[in-house]
Amino acid sequence: MDATSPEQNERTSRDAQPLIDDSREYPSADERAAARRAFHNLGSPFRDIFEHAAIGMAVVDLDGRFLRVNRSLCRIVGYEEAELLARDFQSITHPDDLDADLELAAKLMRGEIDHYDMEKRYFHRDGRTIWILLSASMVRDVEGRACYFVAQIQDITARKNAEAQLASRVRHLERLTITVPKILSALENASPDHACATLLRSVLEALDSEAGTVLRVEDETLVGCYIAPNEVRKLRCSPEERSELWNRALAKKQCFAENAPRNMHCGRRLTRSLVAPLVHDGVCLGLIHVGDAPLPYSDDDVDFIRRVSTMIAPVVRARIERAKLTPRESEIMDLIVSGMTLKQIAQSLDITIQTAAKHRSRVFDKLNVVNDVELVHLSAEIDPLRLAGIVVANPLLTLDRKA
Repeated sequence: MDATSPEQNERTSRDAQPLIDDSREYPSADERAAARRAFHNLGSPFRDIFEHAAIGMAVVDLDGRFLRVNRSLCRIVGYEEAELLARDFQSITHPDDLDADLELAAKLMRGEIDHYDMEKRYFHRDGRTIWILLSASMVRDVEGRACYFVAQIQDITARKNAEAQLASRVRHLERLTITVPKILSALENASPDHACATLLRSVLEALDSEAGTVLRVEDETLVGCYIAPNEVRKLRCSPEERSELWNRALAKKQCFAENAPRNMHCGRRLTRSLVAPLVHDGVCLGLIHVGDAPLPYSDDDVDFIRRVSTMIAPVVRARIERAKLTPRESEIMDLIVSGMTLKQIAQSLDITIQTAAKHRSRVFDKLNVVNDVELVHLSAEIDPLRLAGIVVANPLLTLDRKA
């Protein structure tokens, strides 16, 4: 949010370029007085409309000073009428919008255009920035000479804020639809080390961060990889070596950002950190820790890494569980999930039905399921390609889902 004091706004006004070319004389005191008289000579119906309009209205002289303002404009910008009449519009206009406004006003004064509309920012009296829609036209005398501007001002701050929030959500959605399928595919098809590196690189890229680590819990030890510019290495961290950030994430099972310097286990000092535990069925499987983004991590960044961790945690759990199976048991599981009966499995593998049944029983025990239906259901829930398809096909549902 931009905030500027009245004194700063006055300096902006003094430094602003004039509305008209240097070759033309500025309006004299007599000309400004004539402009005021011209407005006062207008009929009372116009003045009544001016004073009681629901939108802001102003009469502005040729060098930008307010001649008349209505109550709606005073309400929009927070100034009393007398305060505005002591100012020019340049003093309350955001400097980034001033040049465009002055250029259009000069064209209007020279008769090159008969009116103009523009969205611009004003400084409210309390220092905050507000967005307005300005519609400006020129009143001329009988000889066609410019007398004064008539400006209509609508407060569009709420709309601009809503547009900014929507744009932020779209960027957030794009990050999810690009990042999550890539990670899930790596978790399904790559070796553990490669999957870990792919996961971390994808998150670092999405969050514009320089360094980070992905760790999984093995008993009480954290094991994983660390990536920084020009450096990739494996990490192993005992409970005594865990950082306070890691212990907090694992204990509270919550994602959080800390925009303050912290030391990582690997010795690197991060200017800011974003940490997300990998939690499935209430069990912490590991964590993701990234840092050193150029800007502080936002609420959207926290939400992004929370959703990523929530979606990949079942797949991480599946890989952990699947690692308990022997190659033969893993093969049996795939055939069961494909819909084969025990007899078909035995024929396919050229083993007896009894041997196939023993393998199936061990698969059930290791994966904590009791029958084929539960095994198929478990597989469907943790299938990375299926999850990736959900993200791509139904991104808004994914974005709005509670973790």
